[in-house]
Amino acid sequence: MPSTLVGSYTLAALTDKLRVALADRVDPYTWDDDSLADCIAQGATEHGYQFPAQAAHRYSVAEAAQVFDITAKDPSFGETGSLGDAINAEVITITRVELPAGTPLPVDPGQSTDPAGSRSTTYKQGYRARGGRITLTNPASGAEVGTYTMRVEWLQTYNLPYGDAITGVPWNGPVLDVPLLLLYAKRAAYQKLGEWQARDGIVTQQARAVNVESLMGLVDKELDRAITVRRRRNVRGRTLDI
Repeated sequence: MPSTLVGSYTLAALTDKLRVALADRVDPYTWDDDSLADCIAQGATEHGYQFPAQAAHRYSVAEAAQVFDITAKDPSFGETGSLGDAINAEVITITRVELPAGTPLPVDPGQSTDPAGSRSTTYKQGYRARGGRITLTNPASGAEVGTYTMRVEWLQTYNLPYGDAITGVPWNGPVLDVPLLLLYAKRAAYQKLGEWQARDGIVTQQARAVNVESLMGLVDKELDRAITVRRRRNVRGRTLDI
């Protein structure tokens, strides 16, 4: 089972951890803080798509409403009311729509080819989803209309961290996933160093001598092992390959 213990790691804290993991703690640094922040962002994105957060919320539906835009929320918040504060995540895919709540809607496979006016086309509610946008097959009516009548489940990334501890947004993924996030970020850092070396970028003499290909191979092996362990821990959950 995946850990249910959620962390709250600022960008600065994750950047410090990544610098330690890269053994880049002596000035002049190979990677400046901005470069490491970019690597953290890339790592957080990769982790979020590979092991997304599950979220659900209820929405009020107006008469004849048909299109709904779903945005990411703090998964720890309840299904009604506020989506949470300081959200910097994105919806990956809609997994379930209930309308009215408790009644699952089928995914609309496309426009019906049945003759107009036939019983099968009289009323058949369903939905299509693309990213975070839901489009109902038919405009909402009857019992579908009202307060919190639509319930939606989806997969989303965790927060992409930015800013400082006061005004920024922390990464809010599982505590046990921090080492995995750092591995994704570490691979991104070596990729960045390889690009700098290839175009003779501004790097230290010591950094020019780094065998990036060898280090990338080691990180990839570590990642493969870490992902396998994470998936075993997540056997009852759902993963999304990128």
